[in-house]
Amino acid sequence: MELSRLKVNNQYCPCVDEMPYFSWGITSKKQNVMQKSYHITVTGAEGLVWDSGVVESDASVFVEYKGKPFQSFSDYLWTVTATDNTGDTATATSSFETGFMKREWSAQWVRSPFAMKKARKGNGGQNPAEYFRKEFVVRQGVKRARVYATCHGAYQLSINGNRADNRELAPECMVLLKSNGDFPLAAPEKVALYGSGARRTILGKR
Repeated sequence: MELSRLKVNNQYCPCVDEMPYFSWGITSKKQNVMQKSYHITVTGAEGLVWDSGVVESDASVFVEYKGKPFQSFSDYLWTVTATDNTGDTATATSSFETGFMKREWSAQWVRSPFAMKKARKGNGGQNPAEYFRKEFVVRQGVKRARVYATCHGAYQLSINGNRADNRELAPECMVLLKSNGDFPLAAPEKVALYGSGARRTILGKR
């Protein structure tokens, strides 16, 4: 018996900003095998934050976290041990990190200086993608950096002209923070939106 496909919020090693849920898969060379129980622990720099205990259940998806509140901008390890109906047991570990758990956004609001036209139905009826760019200087001694970004729609993020990840149509999901459709965009990192007929905007102080 083996455990695989360990995911948090249906993603591998993601960055989360809300209480997560876990999922995993089991494989076995035996027939008619199903999970009988699971045991999850989550640890961070502050120590153990959740111990589910042994839960008699065949659930292996959408298992909700029920531990202590997470610290923002922190790394966590989670371990799941599953036992099947034949008595076999397997253990696997994965990780995730946290973002703005307390909504500590300090970013500026940025908008295109170009007037947006009302979109028309069909291909070619939408406004062109915008290109947002911001330069910044990296000081010596930086060991790790993280960009927190979102937008109203979809975006591609690049650093020095190189894609920061391989996601398409990011963000895959978003939380509406304001009823008028405004979203925060993390600054001062360089954020680029690409698309057919993209226009370019240099971000400055507002």
